[in-house]
Amino acid sequence: MEAEHIEGAAVMQSYTNDSTVKSRAFDECYSLEYVHIPEGVAAIGREAFSSCSRLKEVFIPSSVRSIEAAAFRRCSSLTMITLPDNLAFIGEAAFAECSDLEEIKLPTQLPHIGAMAFSECGALLRANLPYGLKVLGAGCFMECSSLKEVTIPDTLLSIGMLTFAYCTDLSNIVIPQSITAIGPYAFCGCESLRSISIPQGVKSIGDQAFAGCTSLENIIIPPSVVALGDDIADFRNLETIGVVEGSPAHQYLLKNFGSLRRFSASLSYLPPWLYQ
Repeated sequence: MEAEHIEGAAVMQSYTNDSTVKSRAFDECYSLEYVHIPEGVAAIGREAFSSCSRLKEVFIPSSVRSIEAAAFRRCSSLTMITLPDNLAFIGEAAFAECSDLEEIKLPTQLPHIGAMAFSECGALLRANLPYGLKVLGAGCFMECSSLKEVTIPDTLLSIGMLTFAYCTDLSNIVIPQSITAIGPYAFCGCESLRSISIPQGVKSIGDQAFAGCTSLENIIIPPSVVALGDDIADFRNLETIGVVEGSPAHQYLLKNFGSLRRFSASLSYLPPWLYQ
């Protein structure tokens, strides 16, 4: 594929169906401000526009199905991106460190978002994850410090390691019934998170999944959770801990905190019929 450069713009001219913007094609083009990718392009290659620090606007056509690793990493002037409905794959760190990115318009169905894809996007305010999402990579939204709203679809089966770690403005999140595992450090350092209700069906919670959530007041752990990692939360700072008596979560608390007299929290025993 060839491209014409016009006063800070890249207009791609020579292409065929299923062609690719090659890896590192425009990497570190510091004067590039506008990119128009033509219809027919199927993939945007690895690091294709990485570190284009003045890039403000990108047109991505409906033919694009794959955005590869670090394709737009460190495009620090990009404030909004609209992704086409046919997109099936966002690679690792594809939009990482886009520090001015406030809004992402994701397609209505998207099966795969890679690890660290939107990490360190410090201006990002919300993430409405699409129905049909199957894979949400580790650290996908890590250190998105302005992130306030997240919608997780009930097609996702797990929340991986560090997925929302250090999202310091995130105050509320609804975990859907489809989730079976919450990975280590998944919500670590979410200082504004006040309450968390883990749905029945979750089987495992990883190490320090909610560690450093200094505003967390209430947590409910259902009897389906049979594997709990080390220090999943700072239980001593909580107001209420909800468990079913005799459940693995209850046994975990007894094992780690003895008589529970060291808690300032009130231990709330939930009726087992809630989970039948």
